Amino acid sequence: MKKKNIMLLIGYLNNGGAEKSIVKLAHELAIYHKVYFVVAHKDNSDYKTNLEVIEIPELRKMKTKLIGILKIRKLKKKLKIDTSISYTTVFNFVNVVSKYHDKTIVSIRNYLSLKEPEKLYKLLNIISLKLGNVIVCPSKAVKIDQIKNYHANKDKIMVIENFCNPLEIRKLANESVSLSNYIMTISRLEKHKGIIELIKAFNLVIKKNKNLKLLIFGRGPLKEEIINLIKKLSLENNVILKGFDINPFKYLKRSKCFVLASYYEGFSNSIIEAMTCSCPVIAVDCPGENRETLMDCSYGELKNKELLTYGILLDKSDERKLADAILKVLDQYDYYSNLSYIRSKKFTFKKNDEVLMIKNGINLIKCSNCGASININDGECKYCHSKIKYLSEWILE
Repeated sequence: MKKKNIMLLIGYLNNGGAEKSIVKLAHELAIYHKVYFVVAHKDNSDYKTNLEVIEIPELRKMKTKLIGILKIRKLKKKLKIDTSISYTTVFNFVNVVSKYHDKTIVSIRNYLSLKEPEKLYKLLNIISLKLGNVIVCPSKAVKIDQIKNYHANKDKIMVIENFCNPLEIRKLANESVSLSNYIMTISRLEKHKGIIELIKAFNLVIKKNKNLKLLIFGRGPLKEEIINLIKKLSLENNVILKGFDINPFKYLKRSKCFVLASYYEGFSNSIIEAMTCSCPVIAVDCPGENRETLMDCSYGELKNKELLTYGILLDKSDERKLADAILKVLDQYDYYSNLSYIRSKKFTFKKNDEVLMIKNGINLIKCSNCGASININDGECKYCHSKIKYLSEWILE
């Protein structure tokens, strides 16, 4: 494979799913290519990298953003960038309008029609979809949202699910912790993550399991409201706010279950990390990818009752239903732990003799010769019999 110069654009490398995903992607791409990060904020990054990180402060404010865009365009020219990959709405826009001779890949990380309904964000996203060369979504549900609500071009939009490195995670998971008998969640502390509902559900659970604890990992604007609710329910000894932790895996390995009560999701890194640690998963069947992760069916599709659910999937973020699900998993821990371990194998990357695959979770890709949809595991196209070009080769052409 020809070595490429790749630029990755995002606001910062702090606490967040998009930030974690782009750092993981960068480190895998850097095995074969020269990779640069471009960010608006460089200091105090949670996710460390030995790759070059270029800070463009002008991108922080709207009134100076044009200057930042011009700087990026000059950088693309100077560094001879072949491919630019961006995450999040604002930086997708920055990427496509700063285009020089590079191929622009815009990555949609969430169910935007619910997360960013404002007209400005909708306009920025539509422009990015129109001008970008490739559109990447982490789930089928997000792809459908982009086509239905933003008129994304079906011919240039594709699904690449998040991935994880099981060897690395399980190594970190072996570190010791001082806590026991707990359940946990990992998310940014925002209303749509359903943390308020989870705490209320937990308050019902401890009436039957008084020594159980709830660990909440993450930072965000809802922190004070969460603290007040904990005090109101007298849960100070049972609910622990852990903040950001670069290694939540050691807690996941020993947790009785992982709960994600979101109103919507793009693709939760935390769910697949929990599964990799054999931690039972409870999630809400919200707009987004939770259904795709826990069963082979995407949000909006008719559920097939014969499909196995690799955890517990609730129809809504309801405190009583959450509480019942938690109690069920506590009673059948071994069964749900084994389901998580089995499902985790779908979300790992693996190396080919010739090239690192960015993602192993994709079932269908386009044949580089005839354009037909083919299974990535077949080895060759069943229509024209040409050898399958792996995703990292196709996407960086």
